[in-house]
Amino acid sequence: MTNISIKRCCQKCGKRKFFKKFCFFCFRKTNDIINVEINDRFSINDSTVVRKKRQGYKNFMWERVHGWFSSGDPKIKKGVIKKRTIDKEKNEYHEKVKDNKTGKILRECDEKLTDHR
Repeated sequence: MTNISIKRCCQKCGKRKFFKKFCFFCFRKTNDIINVEINDRFSINDSTVVRKKRQGYKNFMWERVHGWFSSGDPKIKKGVIKKRTIDKEKNEYHEKVKDNKTGKILRECDEKLTDHR
């Protein structure tokens, strides 16, 4: 969201002027200094995916996903924060998905990997 503010100030004392020529603080007719302030906000979203593989095998043995992802749902415009761990060695699957804007938990799953669908 961008905020723009424009202030007219006195050239002599630097205080804000409300009329074109006369300054009520230094009681003079002075020129104006125009101060323009532009404020903008932005956010940076990142995500990481880490996989552990065994030598000689194609598939991973362990995977961890963490970070911001697009939700694909038009109702959730700010995306989701996803934490997922898949461990084939321990036969575990853990996933937690939260709405990025509200922080509400949309999905939480802790189960065996063989039972996961």
